[in-house]
Amino acid sequence: MKNKILSAFLLCLFLAIGANAQVTIEEGAFRADDRITIIYDATVGTSGLQGASEVYLHTGANNWAFQPTGQEWGIDFAPGKMTKVPGEQNKWQITLTPRSFYNIPAGTDLENLLFVFRNRDGSQTGKNADNNDIVVTASKYNGGQFVYTEPTSFNPNDRVTIWFDANAAACNEGGGLVGASQVYLHSGAQDFSVQPAGQAWGVDWEGGRMINRGNNLWSITFVPSEYYGTSVMSNIKLLFRDLSGDKRAKGDGCADHTLTVNPIGPMPEPKTRVFPSKFTQDDAFTLYYNNKQEDRPSMQNYTGDLYVYAGAESSTGYLEPVGWGDVGTSTKVKMRNEGNGIYSLTIVPSRFFNVPAGGQINIIKFVVRKGVFNSDDDKIGGGDLTYEITKE
Repeated sequence: MKNKILSAFLLCLFLAIGANAQVTIEEGAFRADDRITIIYDATVGTSGLQGASEVYLHTGANNWAFQPTGQEWGIDFAPGKMTKVPGEQNKWQITLTPRSFYNIPAGTDLENLLFVFRNRDGSQTGKNADNNDIVVTASKYNGGQFVYTEPTSFNPNDRVTIWFDANAAACNEGGGLVGASQVYLHSGAQDFSVQPAGQAWGVDWEGGRMINRGNNLWSITFVPSEYYGTSVMSNIKLLFRDLSGDKRAKGDGCADHTLTVNPIGPMPEPKTRVFPSKFTQDDAFTLYYNNKQEDRPSMQNYTGDLYVYAGAESSTGYLEPVGWGDVGTSTKVKMRNEGNGIYSLTIVPSRFFNVPAGGQINIIKFVVRKGVFNSDDDKIGGGDLTYEITKE
């Protein structure tokens, strides 16, 4: 059984660093017979599920070839009903084992999982940014290598799963770890000079506790820059141990195994962002749009005026300062052309949406569009922009 403390640790890590991930598998890389927790963020991609009271998983495996028994659209399908991530308004989770959940025959490999999230009757959905099915690729690793990573090449800011096959260890000290009841990763960046906070030898440290994947396979998933507290690294040194540290597995020549970490490349400029990234309804913030990153052909290299349709979900109902049909004639929602493809709009939500006394905005939605709107070709690609309001 997956250790609950480790699950909490990984979930907290995901919430800290995976805020822009639409679907995350808590355990990282996964296979057909692994028990996994799927986490869905309703604020990412194309979604009508922000603030939903119920969310269901509509799903298939291997390009929809296998589906759960009894799954139908628009029904109260109990096996696909998700639960909220504790403390989160728009993050939902469900735990399952793919082979049994999707009825995948024995001997058939799992290639991918496909998702569409919905409310009970299917009138509201959550898909990817292009309004298509969300696809998550399964792992092809089935052991045989002492250490294997997914992805095989990664930098400090990538989410990586480290696999350990105790059957394939080159060096077993104290009897090795075949048949161990619990295995721990003991590691450090930059030739062990930088170690994760809290790591200690011979103790039950939750941050190093690995997940038992069966047949002496173990895994752990993290983002190196978060795990080690630095993004300055070119390698990770590691070994594996039991609780006491008396039994260990190492690499060739009984040396610590080395993983190469790629340098961080230049980060692409985002198409949209807000500054500051967190704000209350009484704080001023700015929405920025970068046309140089536009992926919708009809909007690429656009230099004319842009406007923002804005809506807010609040405790007093849905609020909009300007109706959709009046957006193109309102200076209140006209973006400022900053030059070089950059547009901006600065607002204070409580004033912008005329929030009644005692009211509280929960979510703000934006659509960046041309003044004259005839079709979706007249708005930026990627779906509505959605931001949660920080409560004081």
